[in-house]
Amino acid sequence: MANHSFIWPIVTALVTLAGCSSSALETAYRRQSIDTLDRYFQTWHESIVPISDEELIHAEEVEQATYAVYEQTFSPFDYPSIGGDSLTAMKYRYVVIQGTVPYIIVDSSSLKMIRKGSVDHFRPRVPRIKGITIPLTPEHESELNAFLDRGEERVSFLQHYMYVLHQHWGKGWHIATPPVITRLQFNQTFLSARVWFRVGYEFGQASLTKQGGLWILSNAEIDAIE
Repeated sequence: MANHSFIWPIVTALVTLAGCSSSALETAYRRQSIDTLDRYFQTWHESIVPISDEELIHAEEVEQATYAVYEQTFSPFDYPSIGGDSLTAMKYRYVVIQGTVPYIIVDSSSLKMIRKGSVDHFRPRVPRIKGITIPLTPEHESELNAFLDRGEERVSFLQHYMYVLHQHWGKGWHIATPPVITRLQFNQTFLSARVWFRVGYEFGQASLTKQGGLWILSNAEIDAIE
């Protein structure tokens, strides 16, 4: 019989950590304390280190390209370049970055799909003048959803400091600061890309080309609404 005695302390520690984190969020709300809220998000921020140059060098080409597209042209701080409100990201104390980016690779001529997948545990290097920028994890998404589901007062509290929007269909909340990439398409040479993205209840598309080692946005538009 396997000895599971060493597992339980780890499980207990994780459950305790999650409980403490959730408790900190609730305490911040009950006290209306920005200091407590700052500690909650700062702890989250410090637990996820942005991807390093060394990690990217050894990553797959599609992962390298995904990070480059996001960091160079498509983070929330670049939203004005695709026709968005320049205050969308800058007005928030906490900017939450999507934690997963789905992608497909297509044949350059036929556009037939060659491969699909996603870059998970997404940790882009997004510069920030002030405030806290953090990648979204499944654990934190679940925790924030549970907090927000407890009433509009909690929603209003967080909306002062971060992007929060109720999902149209079913339960749940949009928490990642827009624009959020819903699909990223590369040609097989990784010299052109197409981005499908969401901004609140609206959807759009953008085209990019790689020139001189940099991804350049050629056009973008909102073309649908939920």
